[in-house]
Amino acid sequence: MEELKKQLRQNYVNFTDFMKEQGPQQLMVNYEDVHRIADVFTKTPVTLQLLSETFSADGTQTLALTYMRGWLLFLNDFLNINKRIPAAITDQLASIITRHRWITLADLKLIFDFILESRYGTFYGSIDTQRIITSFAEYARERKDVEIKMKEKEVEQLKQEEREYVVPDFSKLPTLKNLFK
Repeated sequence: MEELKKQLRQNYVNFTDFMKEQGPQQLMVNYEDVHRIADVFTKTPVTLQLLSETFSADGTQTLALTYMRGWLLFLNDFLNINKRIPAAITDQLASIITRHRWITLADLKLIFDFILESRYGTFYGSIDTQRIITSFAEYARERKDVEIKMKEKEVEQLKQEEREYVVPDFSKLPTLKNLFK
């Protein structure tokens, strides 16, 4: 994790510079190849918590909240729904969402896509804060299931590789054959 923080500090002088290239409006471009939850695990795990730890002088969640606030405002604008989320509610919603410390930027892009596709429900005339919180909860469950399946598959693959291991026939290698006499 320290290596990732170092890399972020080398690439971006401060949080403002980071936001110019990695802000909520850029997620669609920067993570255009993320279409499934499994894709998230192939990306650099830049979490909201990591952003706060890297760019905040005191390490508080202030920058994570700033990022989430920006994400929610972008969602508001992108959905183009008549009744928007009030500013005070946006702050509270950002605070609730940032409790999910595991959320990466790739996750935010994918959740954004899923909300646009109405995967977790449809917005009718206004942005429903409960629907947004529910979307994050549903996504968290799906993500956990995918992560467990990926780990199980990895373990099974390792077991398969162990079963397929064959001890070499040293009798066919004359120079090694003499070593084992």
